[in-house]
Amino acid sequence: MADIFNKMRTSGLKKKVSVETTITSISIIIGLIGIFLFFYKEKPHLSFEVTQESNVIDIHQPQKDLTVLFRGTDLQKTNQNIRIYTVTIRNSGRVDIKQDQFDNNYPWGLKVEDGEIIDASLKDASVVSHK
Repeated sequence: MADIFNKMRTSGLKKKVSVETTITSISIIIGLIGIFLFFYKEKPHLSFEVTQESNVIDIHQPQKDLTVLFRGTDLQKTNQNIRIYTVTIRNSGRVDIKQDQFDNNYPWGLKVEDGEIIDASLKDASVVSHK
């Protein structure tokens, strides 16, 4: 009889520990989610993507009777090339970009290394609100 009573008491203790452990685990998870949501702040994010690149001339296959001059310089003799790039700039964040989030006195944009920008133009623009 004492064995049956001990088994019942141990079984009840296991259930009690299991319920308390489950409630504690759920409370910890909810607390961690709450802390994350309190400190997490959505931000705008500018991303730059080269969507198209093409050569105007191919300097690696020179044409016998063709000379390409740019600002008085033979591009094939100086091993230079002219390329056209299409760059997409987008806000890949989940919130709108606001004027006060950037310093008006500090320029932003693309930096070209080992080359120069001859011309730049706006191909397309759109405004999408993230509200």
